[in-house]
Amino acid sequence: MQLDAFDRQPLNLVQEGTDRTADSLAEDIALSPSAIQRRLRRLKETAVI
Repeated sequence: MQLDAFDRQPLNLVQEGTDRTADSLAEDIALSPSAIQRRLRRLKETAVI
C-alpha cells in the first residue's frame, strides 16, 4: 500500500499519542474527522497500524 501525505499525517500523530480522537487529529490536519476515521480504518485493515 502506498501512503500519501494525508495518510502519513494521522499515522505520525497516532504514533505520538494513541489516545487522540479523530476530532483532535482533524484539528491538526486539514481533513474532517470522518475523513480521518476512514483513513485510520483503511490503515488498520491493510495492517499498516
